[in-house]
Amino acid sequence: MKYTLSHHGREYSASFKKNLRRYINFRNFVARTLFRKFSPIASSLKELNEIREKTVIGTDISDHLETLFIESMAVKPKLIVELGTRTGESTFVFERVAKLRDAFLLSIDIEPQLAKSSWKKWSFVQADDITFADRFVEWCRKKGILPEIDVLFIDTDHEYEHTKKEIAKWFPFLSDKAVVFFHDANVKMVYKRRNGTVGKAYDDDRDVMRAIEEYVGAKFNEGKDFTEISNGWLVRHHAICNGMTVLRRVSK
Repeated sequence: MKYTLSHHGREYSASFKKNLRRYINFRNFVARTLFRKFSPIASSLKELNEIREKTVIGTDISDHLETLFIESMAVKPKLIVELGTRTGESTFVFERVAKLRDAFLLSIDIEPQLAKSSWKKWSFVQADDITFADRFVEWCRKKGILPEIDVLFIDTDHEYEHTKKEIAKWFPFLSDKAVVFFHDANVKMVYKRRNGTVGKAYDDDRDVMRAIEEYVGAKFNEGKDFTEISNGWLVRHHAICNGMTVLRRVSK
């Protein structure tokens, strides 16, 4: 009996799946036994406290939620575009940024939305993000929004070709001060979190990182944290929790 573990269609035996599950359960048991429950450091900002509380629930993006908030707040955005919403963790963060900065938040996903936002300047569009990019200017015109993106978050199917198309379609809309987030830039069969626990992902072909490397014209080791400058971009990478790569313009 075999099953598909990877989004690339690789197949692994049932015994492999069973052993992997045992390893993850054991690793997490040890981590939670050795380390007392993580208590987030309190902040004077209510929204940051809410985000830190959410990171306690370990997911494949939980270690990056505070990074999303801080990096986004720093650019004082007027328009945030989120490609891929999944269970709404990133939406949770960007909603708070949008409220604090009085910004528009546009969430796009090919699947129906799983998390709603109460922010008056939030919109959800169910569509393929590549296709919708061709309608983005018209959508902004109808909403009375300038089509200049200050925060762009990319967390869709993570395929190399799709990620290349997202860069080609969406980067022309970036403002001069824009920051871009790519989630799943360091995907392994088992991903690690800062609290010592692990989770199951899949074994990819460096798809997201390959697309980033091609765009900025450099080679990176996504298995380690790094900060580099290439082709007019500051590239900062966080290897933990399936990886998050952050791009920010340094010149244009």
